[in-house]
Amino acid sequence: MKNHLSRILLTILFLATVQVMAPAQDNGKKEDKAHAREAKAKMKEALREEKRKEKEALKLDKALAKDAKQKMRLAENEAKETAKANSEGLSWKDYREAGDELFYKGYYYDAIPYYQRGAELKPDKICLPCKIAESYHLTRDYQKAEDWFQKVLAIDSTKNKYPLTRFFYAMNIKSQGRYKEAIRELNKFMGQNRKKKKTKSKKSDPIDEYLRLARRERLGAEQGQAMADTFTMSKNNIKRLDDVFNKDGFETAPYYVDGQQFVYTQMPADIFTSKKSANLGSQRGKIYAARDISGFWRSDGEISGNVNKGELHVMDPAYSTDGKRIYYSKCDNNGKPGMLCKIYYSEISVRGWTEGVELGPEINVEGYSSMQPNLSLDEDSNEVLYFVSDRPGSRGGFDIWYSVKVDDGSFKRARNAGGIINTRQNEVTPFFDSNKKYLYFSSNGHANIGGLDVFKALRNDYGGWERPVNLQMPINSAADDWHFVLNKESFKGLFASNRASGNSAYGETCCEDIYMISYAEPVFAVQGKVFEEYDGRREKSINGFVTLFNSTNDSMVGSYSMIGKENFYFKLEANKNYFFVTTKEGFGDLIYEFNTKNLRFSDTLEIDLVLIREDAEVDWSGTLIGTVFFEYDKFQLKREAVFTMDSVVSFIKLHPEYLYEAGGHTDNKGTDEYNQKLSLERALAVRKYILSKGVEDKKIKAVGYGESKPLAPNELPDGSENPKGREMNRRVEFKVVEKVKLP
Repeated sequence: MKNHLSRILLTILFLATVQVMAPAQDNGKKEDKAHAREAKAKMKEALREEKRKEKEALKLDKALAKDAKQKMRLAENEAKETAKANSEGLSWKDYREAGDELFYKGYYYDAIPYYQRGAELKPDKICLPCKIAESYHLTRDYQKAEDWFQKVLAIDSTKNKYPLTRFFYAMNIKSQGRYKEAIRELNKFMGQNRKKKKTKSKKSDPIDEYLRLARRERLGAEQGQAMADTFTMSKNNIKRLDDVFNKDGFETAPYYVDGQQFVYTQMPADIFTSKKSANLGSQRGKIYAARDISGFWRSDGEISGNVNKGELHVMDPAYSTDGKRIYYSKCDNNGKPGMLCKIYYSEISVRGWTEGVELGPEINVEGYSSMQPNLSLDEDSNEVLYFVSDRPGSRGGFDIWYSVKVDDGSFKRARNAGGIINTRQNEVTPFFDSNKKYLYFSSNGHANIGGLDVFKALRNDYGGWERPVNLQMPINSAADDWHFVLNKESFKGLFASNRASGNSAYGETCCEDIYMISYAEPVFAVQGKVFEEYDGRREKSINGFVTLFNSTNDSMVGSYSMIGKENFYFKLEANKNYFFVTTKEGFGDLIYEFNTKNLRFSDTLEIDLVLIREDAEVDWSGTLIGTVFFEYDKFQLKREAVFTMDSVVSFIKLHPEYLYEAGGHTDNKGTDEYNQKLSLERALAVRKYILSKGVEDKKIKAVGYGESKPLAPNELPDGSENPKGREMNRRVEFKVVEKVKLP
């Protein structure tokens, strides 16, 4: 192209020369013709020279191109030869070491080809099939893992050189819901290794822990089989959210913002491969939002603001109880096995969520993970942060911890949730339902029907935990089920599971999807009859007037006249305190208190109200007729105590023939002498109020018992404070002492 342009330029130059010479006068024609011939000759020579140079350049280009191709072929051949030489030079040990390096960084998918190549070179090395089986099991490709576990068992059938293989094989088929087979394999494992133990020394053996685990896993498999035999799935009860949310990666950690919105985490499917390090900015976990539009959930994309900013995985969203903060985990593997996570929060602003702030050392301990936050309110309306950590003090791998938020926005030193909740294995994804006082969490340490199961534990009136209960099917499956949350009304839930229904390129059980479960909205009610009691015996039902009050909001629910009717019936609300007032002429009034705090599913309470005739001979000696509670280190009466004391006054006026005692009590904070004095001051405060209502001075005595008679433990089993227990111990009990003769 360059030579062609040169030729054009020479032609233009030649034509210009001719045009300039054309106007010459006739008397110079001969001279001009000579000049023209000379110019033409020069032009031809220039063109020949240009053509010659063009040919030489073309020849050189071809030579250079040929040389470049030859060098390229040589380089390719050299690379192939080098690769071939390297390949042939690697031993099975080299492949195993390469696989181990990836495996222990958590890159299980990447490790498998190296182990497989090593197994091809050394088929009799059982450690390599073991590693392949374990890698597939950890990536939750249960079918491929099963194939390789079977190969290992076949090779090791007589020597039992790798005894744990049968245990993990049993776990693998249990995760596929084949409970009978899992039970059989666990029995084989325990039988083989019990016999082996008899011939060994009495020194500690790691197999002991797996024998213990096998017994627990067998119990879980038996429970799973029992559920599978009786469970009937309702299609309307539980459903997998559609592919708008559940793509080919991990969709986890859903959290209800309100009735129309929830947030969740989405992570890439290649989390078990080294690809996740290549472009972490785009291949990392982020928090997304979803919205209910006319009964259909739709994705809103990433949440606004700066929460997802940075190069770390962002996951596990949870809102503060006032909705002004969002808490979440930020995690990085840093080239190490697993991930190292810390808890952050952002605050709401006009531009969305602010940049994240890392919580302090009370929550985030250097070198250990803190993650999966959840916020709720305790009985004193203090905000409590539940989270998961593997810090020192944990009973197993990951434990559930909690911390109370203080007035300046910081958190107290975190405490372990205790041995009733946490096991030697893993407890994760806590969610506390403040309405029902249940802690929901997932565990593979309690007896489960496969992988992680969802459990719930009730926080009792003493501030401790009742034994966890498995939520069973359909919430729990043979696979991993976790991140369970409820909406505010507690009749809809979301959770994540890798049960067989996913669509990932890494297998149908590779990755979590989000599921929704719906309960019928609970209906609470109370019904019953009114009876009379005479001489200690319950007689037939009688007419009476029943009024129900809601003491939580100081309102009257309704009244019921029993004339001509056998039962009363009232509808109730969840998590409320109630009391009945029942009256009938000729009978003493009855006040009966109850609540709906522990109700979750639809229920109708059966309460019979028993009236006593005014002329009945009943001995009330020793009867507790009222309890008043106090604030910490206070003896002033609380407003809600007035109703209780007024009912005590009514009882005393109906029964003037008795003596009464106001007995004061404290928790165990402070010295014995101080608590003795404080308890007496509380008793005197109650006595003073009752005397102000016209009760005779000599009828009531005030006694202080200090901290000697607690109703509930002041400390939890782990040694931490028990706020609810202390509250119950700060009280005055009003009792009937004995009957005296009237003057």
